[in-house]
This record gives sequence, C-alpha cells and structure tokens, in this order.
Amino acid sequence: MKILCGLLMGMLLSCTPYKPEFIHDSFTFSEIHKSKILIGGVMDVTVIGDKICDADPAKCSIYWSMIAYKEMKNNRDDLQFFHPSFALKVLGKEAYAEIIETFSETNDLSAEQLDLLSSKLEFDYVVFATILKNETGKDIDDRRDEEKKETAREYRADRDIEGSFKIYDLRKKMVVWIGSKSAERRASNRVVIKDPPPPEPDKPIKNGWELAAALLSGPDKKDATPEVTYPTPPSIVDTMQTLFSDVAGVLPEKN
Repeated sequence: MKILCGLLMGMLLSCTPYKPEFIHDSFTFSEIHKSKILIGGVMDVTVIGDKICDADPAKCSIYWSMIAYKEMKNNRDDLQFFHPSFALKVLGKEAYAEIIETFSETNDLSAEQLDLLSSKLEFDYVVFATILKNETGKDIDDRRDEEKKETAREYRADRDIEGSFKIYDLRKKMVVWIGSKSAERRASNRVVIKDPPPPEPDKPIKNGWELAAALLSGPDKKDATPEVTYPTPPSIVDTMQTLFSDVAGVLPEKN
C-alpha cells in the first residue's frame, strides 16, 4: 500500500500508510488496472458557496467530477479513468440528477439505481465523492535570529478541504472501497523585521533654540515593521485538485 509523506516548509509532517475505511478483498491492483473506472459524481459541493451548485447540483457535480477525472488520471496513468459525461449521455439528465440527489441525501445509491448503472453503463467501477468540509484559516509564524538581530515573520493563509469517497463494483453491484482524505494548501507572505537601533544617549541642550528644535521634531516615526498583510487563501479549485490527486494516489498499486 502506498505510503504518503507530507513535506511542508522543509519539515516532514507525517509518513504513515494510508488505510481506507473499507476495502473489499476483490478490489486489488490486478483487478482494477485492467478495468474501466467512471467518475460518477461529486456531491455536497454547495459548501463552497457556489450559486451554480445551489441552483443545479447535477451540473455542479459534473463540473467537479471533470476536475476529479483529470487529476486522478494525471496521477495514476496505470489506471483507466473516464469522465462523467459518459454517464450523463447514457442515463439522461433527469436520471443522473436523481442519482446525485439520492447520493447527496443518503451517501449511497438505491438498489434500483445501482441496477440501472450496472445495466446501462459499460464500466467496471464507479466513484462517487462527497465534500464534507471547506475551511480557511490564518496565522503568523515568527522565527527569531539573535545573531542578525532580526525576526523572520510569515503571514499564512490556509484552505482545508475534506472529502469522502465511495467506489462501487458495477459487475458485483456492491461497494468495494470507502475512504476519506483531506487536502490543505497554504499561501504565505514573508517579511524580515530588523530590530530598531539602540537609542542614542541624551545630549545636553546648550540653549533655548536647541530645546525648541528637539520638542518640535518629536520621536522618530519610522516603523521597523514593513506593512505586510495576510495573503488570499489558496483557491477552492487548486485545493480540490490536490484532494482528487491524493485520493488516486492511495488506490491499490502494483506491488
């Protein structure tokens, strides 16, 4: 099974084998590498706040499923993925929309819908995904360098998307793989903050003119911290692409 290792900012975050929530004994690389795998749909993407998704979940599912198809195909050239337009063309918009609605509400297909897919589609497997979370956050990371008398400050903005995936065997009419994955992308702005110079020792004021000049000049208003703001969080599309690519990476591989 593939080992996923995360590398961020030069630091190793994790390196652990991925374990799906469920995998059937028949779902092996020797079986799936010669099979046709259809990306059936991506559900509950209304969490991204897209008006198109709110108005037409089936149309939105096709859009995200196309992205899933491209990313999964690019990451796993040893598997045969197919885009969802095949299902839409064969089933028709009404039947496809009903399948998307059912899966959105129950996270499953009815027996009748599974029979329909099995009889109408010339594919071995079909993948459905549900987007569970889409969150953004921000923070600041300071790294002090005493020798240089400066602080490296990083303003960070993250996006975290989580999805669950279910794969059906259309020949056996059963679920053969269930798994969840999260994808996080980060944008950052960096700035180096120099320590202000030490204050100069007070000089004796010789006369009234020097006193007036000192009072009028006031304190030094130069700020040692450059004006840097938080970046815009990574886009939903970029993070979804990472999610789909990562999921393809944890499907069974050749030993």
